[in-house]
Amino acid sequence: MGVGIIVLCLIGLILLILAPFAYYLLNKAGYKKSGIVVAAILYMVVLLPSFSLLFESQLYMKLDAKEDLATLGFELADDFEILENDIVGVADYHQTTRFLLSSEDIERIINDIQASDNFKKVDELRILSDLMGRRFSEKIIWNYAFDGTFVRESYKKEEGYAPVEVVLTVRLNSDTLELRKIMD
Repeated sequence: MGVGIIVLCLIGLILLILAPFAYYLLNKAGYKKSGIVVAAILYMVVLLPSFSLLFESQLYMKLDAKEDLATLGFELADDFEILENDIVGVADYHQTTRFLLSSEDIERIINDIQASDNFKKVDELRILSDLMGRRFSEKIIWNYAFDGTFVRESYKKEEGYAPVEVVLTVRLNSDTLELRKIMD
């Protein structure tokens, strides 16, 4: 995936270099307005995706959060606030988001995790390492509690795509929820 990003950067650089030449050539041919339009389009083709990558953390909205929570089977009843969102990487995508939720939503999430068929209360997280071999070809969901923390973890691997791991963590007697999303 890293080679693809390098190729895209090179194409973007070429387009940025071609934009002033396109304007100059069209202006010399008597098509000044067309030169401006063509140069502007070439710049926008490169700059808009670049800005969206640079400000990806700030562009994470409530609708995105609801979709991420829905992948784990949760739907929030009350309004919530995104406290912080940090997205790092392109090829190795790591996202960590913290939410401020109502106590009713927190209680419902904890109850849903506890009521799951595969819920386990563990004393040591290393016990789970046997379950999480990461060699699955389908979507797997784990539900467990450790030291007052309730976790729902999803791992999905599809042929030809990077595996996606989504981990929801909520502590007992807390109003915040943490969501981590990793694509390697």
